[in-house]
Amino acid sequence: MAADCVSVLRTLADHHLRLMLSADNKPGDHIWPALNAAGVDHLFRVRLTSAALGIEKDDPAWWRGLVAYSGCAAWCVLHVGADIETDVIAPARCGLRVALVRPNGASDYEQARLPGGALVINHLRDLLPLLVSDTAPAHEPGNSPVTRYYAGRKQTENNRPH
Repeated sequence: MAADCVSVLRTLADHHLRLMLSADNKPGDHIWPALNAAGVDHLFRVRLTSAALGIEKDDPAWWRGLVAYSGCAAWCVLHVGADIETDVIAPARCGLRVALVRPNGASDYEQARLPGGALVINHLRDLLPLLVSDTAPAHEPGNSPVTRYYAGRKQTENNRPH
């Protein structure tokens, strides 16, 4: 795991965000050694894997379970990933907020498929200004930086000429 990703995860955890890992994997795949070696395995309060649950991330039951484990409403959960189908479209269908990681930006095909309100970020560190704030705790319902970001974005979209 890249050092700059480790730093971002630690910063998010230090600001009391609930970090959850959701991974499609096959029986015998081992993702924990990399997380353990990077020293971040303990930062994830919930770890959902398809091998353990017997369902994959394209199944709505996966996202209902993730939301239940989060202890938050679906709209309070931001899922970040690199697969447009399982990390963006599937969770958005279940009411989660989503961010697609694309170092070079989303392709035209992906842009056309992005759900309304989806973020496209170049790197995990792009989330820091949206999720970390010294003025409002990120876990305070309705007043997190990402909630304010989405509210501002929605207002901007509503004010566009039609």
